[in-house]
Amino acid sequence: MTTHIVKSGETLYRIAKDYGVSVEQLKAYNNLTDDTLRIGQALRFSPDTVSKNELTFNREISDKDIERSEHIDIKNNPDYIVVSGDNLSKIAKKFGVEVSSIKILNGLEKDQLKLDQKLKIPQTKIPKNIRNLDDVAKAMGVSKDFIQKLKLIEDGKNPKTGEPFKDNEFHNTGYNDHDGVKTIGIGHVFQPGDKD
Repeated sequence: MTTHIVKSGETLYRIAKDYGVSVEQLKAYNNLTDDTLRIGQALRFSPDTVSKNELTFNREISDKDIERSEHIDIKNNPDYIVVSGDNLSKIAKKFGVEVSSIKILNGLEKDQLKLDQKLKIPQTKIPKNIRNLDDVAKAMGVSKDFIQKLKLIEDGKNPKTGEPFKDNEFHNTGYNDHDGVKTIGIGHVFQPGDKD
């Protein structure tokens, strides 16, 4: 069994993602009834916490290893002062980060911004020297198997069987992600002019 001690700024979503489990699994295993965490709280994980149907992360590479990696450049961004006409999507695009990362870092629950509001901007991580799937896996801090399964899904194939998805199985189904961005497949954002 593994134990994680909650640190300042951590969320259930981030911790679950780091350990390759769903938020629901994390809550169920620790008998949590809501999303509230306390600094210093101990969260438990066991090998059977991870669903057999989910793609799992390889925890061999720490965030520090990734930052030192030859496959990622880290750019520290300055704080940003909100000006007229700004919104989270526009700011995130300007710095090359995710809207959700800005919200988490600043403790924002809503997308509403105030004029002259000061926002902390997360680091921008820029991939480099990506030549093959091994490099992608190292840069992302996941296993090569995870990347291969994602690739199969993107190619329209079931990662368990390698067979093409049937028409009623998930693939290339448009949806709005948790930030309200129109998305298709595994994180492919619709661009202006794309057909639905």
